[in-house]
Amino acid sequence: MKVLIIFATVIGVCLCDTKTWQRDVNYGNPDNWSSGKVPCASDTIKFPESTGAVFMQTNTTLREIILPMNGALVLNNYLRLAFSDDSEADPECVGEEQTFTGNTPENWFDSVNWAGPSGPIPVDTENVPCQFDRVVFPTDKLFYVGVDLSTSIGTVSFSGVDYSSTSSFASFISSPPGQQQFSLSNNPTITLQNTQCGDLTGCQCGNDVEPVRTKICGLRSGSCPAIACRNAVTPAGSCCPLCGALITMDYNPQSFNYEATKSQIETKFGLRSSRKKRQATGEVSMYMSKTISNKIQMVFTDSNAGSSSGQAAVSLAQDVQNDLFTNADDYGVSNVNMQSSEKGTGGLSGGVSGGGIAGIIIGLVVVVCIFSTLIFFYLRRNSFGAKDEPLHADIEMSHSLPPGFMQEISNPAYDSSLRGFDNPMYTTTKENIYASPAEVKVEPVEAAKPRYVVEEKGANEGPKWEEDDNLKAFSNPMSPDNEESIA
Repeated sequence: MKVLIIFATVIGVCLCDTKTWQRDVNYGNPDNWSSGKVPCASDTIKFPESTGAVFMQTNTTLREIILPMNGALVLNNYLRLAFSDDSEADPECVGEEQTFTGNTPENWFDSVNWAGPSGPIPVDTENVPCQFDRVVFPTDKLFYVGVDLSTSIGTVSFSGVDYSSTSSFASFISSPPGQQQFSLSNNPTITLQNTQCGDLTGCQCGNDVEPVRTKICGLRSGSCPAIACRNAVTPAGSCCPLCGALITMDYNPQSFNYEATKSQIETKFGLRSSRKKRQATGEVSMYMSKTISNKIQMVFTDSNAGSSSGQAAVSLAQDVQNDLFTNADDYGVSNVNMQSSEKGTGGLSGGVSGGGIAGIIIGLVVVVCIFSTLIFFYLRRNSFGAKDEPLHADIEMSHSLPPGFMQEISNPAYDSSLRGFDNPMYTTTKENIYASPAEVKVEPVEAAKPRYVVEEKGANEGPKWEEDDNLKAFSNPMSPDNEESIA
């Protein structure tokens, strides 16, 4: 252990990382074109007025180029650019107008624009270059970078040229090539410290301070990747949750060595050169850093997808946690805590916790209650509306059923003083209408004459009634004009 600490003391001052810019404005990058593909021989291409510099790397044949008034089309050495209106030059090229879309600057503080030595870092604020990092813009490419906040980094390598001082890099940015590749706003300053972390317990990145942190997470807002686990973890400095595990711990300033601990964990658990042996359960990555709260954190992620996302990382993190507990004094750490995601369904866009499920159930219950209440009031309103209508409305539409036909009529005792209406159309008898049908004397009725005549060809004005002096209407005994009087 002493040998390891001595070795770490020597290399302890090398606590820095390399961050590489991922975007470019090269002609041959399909992401820079409106159709998502590189133009072909029969295409007409257009560069908007806001285009800065574009790098054309390989021989190209086109139908037409529309250039901006102010910009630069940089051609590679010995490159041949030809024009042709012959459709046979490229039979597979349909011929269309394409627009260059790489004319908008990509923000320096957008974490997706950077990657560490082993790919993107799971902590957003630390995926953007930190105060001691070496920043690399690859060769054989041109760039369009937007900077709107001041920042501090270690050194810069831009297209093969190394810059180690603030003034030298500022001079390049202000030059014509620099102005075409950097868009500055709010008078920012990129400070090159050209130093390395001198603290053996590690150094903080420096991007967790305001307004830098807000800027980084603001650019990530709405673009967090979909995850397929439950209870996803969010490391310090991260803008998005992730599937995997997070170990945080306190450290002893007298005995903890950041680089020695990182190297020992990577070697012991196969995280440096022996990843192939873990491919059966998914390749696991570990990222270690010092947080703004002065704790050490280890973030474990894996390459699995679907319902297994993060499970290999959780398994390895449990082994590392046990090792840290067992050898806490040797590592110089204490208060080791672990958080981990849970296995998901594979179809979730983000984790759903137990509280989330309870919220969904409560929401469904509320919706059902509201729906049931609406149905109740709707039926109640219709019920009241029906009571407001006349009860005889439907009965009046039937000529064969008298009003009150639904009411059962009893057979009261005969009362000679009780008389009903006499219907001269049927009989003039004064017999009791409630008496037994067998006892009622029915007078013969003279055959009725036709009451109307229908024209052979149809009557446009409806039936025509024929006059008949013998035709009588109902005799109303209540009328004073009636010959008979009410008994």
